[in-house]
Amino acid sequence: RVKGKAYSGKDEDLCCNDGFIVIRNSRLLLGCVDKSVLGANGKTNVFYLLLRDCSEVAAAVAMARLARLTMNRGFSIRLVDVTPGENLLKAKRALVTDGYNNCNNYIQQAKEDKLQLQSGCSREQTLEALILKELSEVLESVGKLCFQELQRSSNSPLIMAISGSKGSNINISQMVACVGQQAISGSRVPNGFEDRSLLHFEKDSKIPAAEGFVENSFYSGLTPTEFFFHTMGGREGLVDTAVKTAETGYMQRRLVKCLEDLCCQYDMTIRTSTNDIVQFTYGSDSLDPIFLEGKNQPVDYERIYQRARAKYRYDDEHPLYGSEMNNFVCQQLQQNEYSIMDEEYKKHIIKFIEKVSSNVDAIRTKHHINDGSISNIEEDEQELKSNSNQKRISIVTTNRSNKKQRSIPNVLYEIERCTKSQLLEFLQLCKYKYGRARLEPGTAIGALCAQSIGEPATQMKLKTFHFAGVASMNITLGVPRIKEIINAVKTPSTSLITAELMNEHDQVFARKVKGRIEKTYLGQISQYIEEVYECDDCYLLIKFDLDRIRLLLLEIIPTSIIDSIVEDKKMKRGKYNQLTLASSDTITLHVSDTLKGNMYYTRKRYKEILPNIVVKGISTVDRAVITKDEKDDKKQIIC
Repeated sequence: RVKGKAYSGKDEDLCCNDGFIVIRNSRLLLGCVDKSVLGANGKTNVFYLLLRDCSEVAAAVAMARLARLTMNRGFSIRLVDVTPGENLLKAKRALVTDGYNNCNNYIQQAKEDKLQLQSGCSREQTLEALILKELSEVLESVGKLCFQELQRSSNSPLIMAISGSKGSNINISQMVACVGQQAISGSRVPNGFEDRSLLHFEKDSKIPAAEGFVENSFYSGLTPTEFFFHTMGGREGLVDTAVKTAETGYMQRRLVKCLEDLCCQYDMTIRTSTNDIVQFTYGSDSLDPIFLEGKNQPVDYERIYQRARAKYRYDDEHPLYGSEMNNFVCQQLQQNEYSIMDEEYKKHIIKFIEKVSSNVDAIRTKHHINDGSISNIEEDEQELKSNSNQKRISIVTTNRSNKKQRSIPNVLYEIERCTKSQLLEFLQLCKYKYGRARLEPGTAIGALCAQSIGEPATQMKLKTFHFAGVASMNITLGVPRIKEIINAVKTPSTSLITAELMNEHDQVFARKVKGRIEKTYLGQISQYIEEVYECDDCYLLIKFDLDRIRLLLLEIIPTSIIDSIVEDKKMKRGKYNQLTLASSDTITLHVSDTLKGNMYYTRKRYKEILPNIVVKGISTVDRAVITKDEKDDKKQIIC
């Protein structure tokens, strides 16, 4: 039982797309088989199960039979398959027109300085984020209309995308409806000429057509400017592929050279060629990941349990109740033959059986089958069999007072039926699979590890742009990020922390937390820092902007600013007796004349240093942004 690529997300057996697949006893009972079921990435596909549970020959024979079946059937694409209908064209024009109008409204609001800025973004960044969001929604809506019009049963490109053989939904949408926004370095097409992308557009134009949005489809044909923007995006992909190959190849070579001598010894420790122990137990459980079936488990318990029940019937045995199942499994796992299994693995088995037994008990309770009924089954069956006129076989149950209560059909005992022998078969299968999954001594795990990291790295993108909640904070992903991890760089290029707020719905509280985390410089909260020369004195005057401090909800007072100035490392000779609080918003800094430095030059140096002194927040946090979760309206701090 597995969910296919076309699964609708609800009603497993009644999926409207026939995307839920059930294969039992080598027969396809339900669903439409696609790539995810036959042999895609993962451990639940048919070919991997044949290879793991049967043999290499069985998997090869199955592939050969399938290839022979599909070789005699032709498959081609017609022009009719990608021809849009009149209704689709009208709906597309309406959607694109609405999208363009919304973008023009955003541009007009930005010109009039009426655009509401997003958290942590400037006006230009907010405008770009809003336009990109609007255009992506247009493309998504046009794509949905496209799929509603295409015939699922006869449209060749759609069949290919759904089955997973080639292409995706976005490819079909681009052929039929709309190519969409062309991205260069994760953003819209930049200005190549003076204040414009191409000479065909006005200066400082922000409209979608001037920034790389392709309204036409490949069927209708692209205009010259759209074609030029499309080639710009394609060139980036080609360069990315060429550079990525060299980057990942060199990274894999270094990994292999570093890990080539790691090997599993006969005492199950991982050692180098000089016999140095790297790991006492491989992966903390000595299990080979190739043979793991479930999520980080050596056995898919549900599948093995259902297989044991289906393959080994044991019709002559009576079904067990939940408590009997739990007791039997606990007793069996304490025997010596199961000593090979790890204690944690045994706990997982017991936990799974407890879940199954609770389900069994719930069904018995629902149908009013009590514990005493099983003991009287044989006597009641003999009594009922003696009556030749009895048309329907039933079982008579008795309550605690041994009085006949009512008859229960035999079929009720078949619901979630499990006997002792079936449980024993289940435990034997679990033991066999656990033993097979244990790592063999002599395995070159170092080379395997290097290849397992290097191969997926070749399929990563060289430049991946992901905006972490806000458009202005992008984080490093893809090949550059994995290079940082393997090179063990001391400071990552874009370190990011997302913190949940204790009071998630209070905006004032969120802004106070932001002020405590994000570093604030003295220059940001000062109206001015200037030199004052009087007849008998000269000093530096620092004037605070109290309105700005109050507006930003910064918990700053003059005495804390004095402490920050004295504690700063650059103010080496700064002392408390040199700083004076002249008023509630003014501090004076007197510079004493010393033999080591001239008073004038020292004062000039202090004037340059003072604006860059951190007076509030964590010195290593450059920015902190408040974001709101659209689902549950909770606020977070990203820094």
